[in-house]
Amino acid sequence: MIDLGALSVTASDGDRTFLQVRDGHVLKLLISATPAVVDRAEILDRVWGREEFPTARAVDNSIVRLRHALKDDDGRLIRSVRGIGYQWAPPDTER
Repeated sequence: MIDLGALSVTASDGDRTFLQVRDGHVLKLLISATPAVVDRAEILDRVWGREEFPTARAVDNSIVRLRHALKDDDGRLIRSVRGIGYQWAPPDTER
């Protein structure tokens, strides 16, 4: 369960992880853009802002932390799109 208001993720085993603020903003951006792929530059502009000058690696590090919190070791929830960015891709619930 994802609670963006509380910036937390609760796993099926009840383990609750609190997200860093920026990581929560990245997750919210990816979810709200579904099914579109969000490129790194847009993530940097919308989450870090144009006043700061982080590298694209800052986005990658945020994704690593999110995948860890979501127990998404295989990248099924947050999909990497090579050369572009990331996409929120939750499993199909209509099966």
